[in-house]
Amino acid sequence: MTNSPFQLDLWSLGGAPLGCIEACEGEQQRLHEWTTHLRIRSDVVGFVSPPVSDDDEYTGFVPPAFEEDGIAVLVHLRDQQDLGGATIGLHHARLELAELELLRSAVSSIEWAKLPRPTGGDFHAQHFTLRYGCGSTLIERAFNGGNGNIIEAIAPLWRLLGKTAARCMRGPTGTLTAGVELVADEQDPANCRFRVTLRNQGIGPIAITDPRMSDEKGPRLVVQVGERTVDRDLLGPFEWTDLALPAVPADAPRTCVLITRQRIQYELPWRAPKPGNYEVRARWTDYGGPAGNFSGPAGPRLNLIPFMPVPRKGRAFLGAGPYPIRGTCMARRRFTIVEPRR
Repeated sequence: MTNSPFQLDLWSLGGAPLGCIEACEGEQQRLHEWTTHLRIRSDVVGFVSPPVSDDDEYTGFVPPAFEEDGIAVLVHLRDQQDLGGATIGLHHARLELAELELLRSAVSSIEWAKLPRPTGGDFHAQHFTLRYGCGSTLIERAFNGGNGNIIEAIAPLWRLLGKTAARCMRGPTGTLTAGVELVADEQDPANCRFRVTLRNQGIGPIAITDPRMSDEKGPRLVVQVGERTVDRDLLGPFEWTDLALPAVPADAPRTCVLITRQRIQYELPWRAPKPGNYEVRARWTDYGGPAGNFSGPAGPRLNLIPFMPVPRKGRAFLGAGPYPIRGTCMARRRFTIVEPRR
């Protein structure tokens, strides 16, 4: 007997609410500062990356000849610990039949109607929503990251979801990673430049609004430097100085497309006021997502794929165009300015 296909979703929301967007084909997605959505479908085959030809800049991957595998996709808007250098965006993993059956069995092993009432909870913890659909079966539960009794009751499934999410994170599909590098003058150590980079480390193209452009909350990319007056790992500077980004040309396109391994880079000059210990941080934030015309040879003909590119029904949109990046990513670097040589 052939099992019916299933879909399994796990949403994780935390921080300030930022409204709703259309995730895919009418499906609404609530956005918070920390938003993660893991979706697993057993009836959509996985995808792999082929070599990209010289005349094809936007095709990142095509469907392989697997018939019984499924796919897991992870949309990740911000690192939970705000670690510098963490990657945000779209990730995916191909799940083989045995892995899919483990997930199906884990769901079936839980007596959902007899789950305990949630206890504990933490206002600052992530809020989770779990949804499973298979044939006529529909299960949905919402709980808080501090509800230890619920997480313990669904432990076999919870561990599998954690492993699946970790596998997805190792498969960047269309992602954004921030980096910052110090370039100092050997003859004059106080004379510095910061090389700030936003890079797509995924196998498919992405689209972002030009980082130099501002929205109602200010610049999308903010670079700051400050002196570390207290030598403790968990403490940064108490005062920060904003560094100016290059001006945006009047004819610059609003939205930029980065193909795989492509980057945007700015070099910002700065002179240290005195020797000492310092920290520089770069933070990119955009929850509105890209819009408008595009840079690159495809121009305005290029279509973005949905925020959640695997819909509840039908084919997936992976590989059909650039992925629109939303969220927050950052980079930090601590350094020391020494006395100049005499």
